[in-house]
Amino acid sequence: MTHVNLDTQPEVVRQFVLALSAAPEGTVLESGGRPVACIIAPPMPANGPVERVGEWTEEKNRRRCELIDRKYDHGLTSPEEAELALLQDAMYRHVDRVAPLPLEAARNLHQELLEKVSRARRKQHMTLPFIYPPVPHVRRHGPRGYADHESYRPWLRDEFAFRCVYRLVREIWGLFKGVYALDHFLAVSARPDLAQEYDNLLYACVSCNLSKGSQQTPDPLSCLIDPDVFVTDDGTIHANNLEGRKLLDLLGLNRPRLREFRAMWIRIVHLAKLADPELFHHLMGFPADLPDLSALAPPGANTRPDGITQSHFARRQRGELPEIY
Repeated sequence: MTHVNLDTQPEVVRQFVLALSAAPEGTVLESGGRPVACIIAPPMPANGPVERVGEWTEEKNRRRCELIDRKYDHGLTSPEEAELALLQDAMYRHVDRVAPLPLEAARNLHQELLEKVSRARRKQHMTLPFIYPPVPHVRRHGPRGYADHESYRPWLRDEFAFRCVYRLVREIWGLFKGVYALDHFLAVSARPDLAQEYDNLLYACVSCNLSKGSQQTPDPLSCLIDPDVFVTDDGTIHANNLEGRKLLDLLGLNRPRLREFRAMWIRIVHLAKLADPELFHHLMGFPADLPDLSALAPPGANTRPDGITQSHFARRQRGELPEIY
């Protein structure tokens, strides 16, 4: 059986296929009075139907991750593929309900910028605010000894440039429900001994932290690397490496609302560059409240003290911090 990912097809093709009848007996496509293709409903999952609505549970997430592991290890049967598709859909709905994206605010800002450049006829490449690092991340800081992992927040903000390590969503955009999470790469349930270890902590948006849960995932610091992983103007993240593709699946990073959200921000940044340079520098710049790490004293010392001189606060003090990044 050939599988076609509708998310990679032109929008007109995607909408046409989704509009077709999903009758149990299938739909036949004809050309010139002759049948040329048949669309059939997906097979029933091996474990019975998965609810599309209702409470999302850790058990469902565990089963979803188990199927993804199996998919990348040795492949799935048709019933397992159908089950995974339904579980992914249920997870997307859960995350969108608990941590909704502020698309309406982005749409309004997008429309405002469109009006500012209505007379502009220049053709320029869009500035992508979603460019992944070119090399694996090497930690600059090494604070130790805090009893509460929340105390590591200023260090992690600086470590990961005030962005979610998974989606590159920036603090400066300031339109998000909740706060950024301090994500345990290895879950506390699996490795309680690493609960307060700085090198096991990541800076992530609430949406990604919620999608990940307590599951083991590929390391974003080593697999989300440009040019193997990149974002196109339609908001899609593409991964040319196996670990990157698996991570995109596990966190649902290409679900429709996230693709729309990224595409909207790509256009917003592009329009701001054309019509509102002050807004452009704000959206692509650093936050005003850069943490002064030299003023902090971790109880267990700092194993990488030289990193403080390369912190964003220290670089701004020396006049070395760029206006945008």
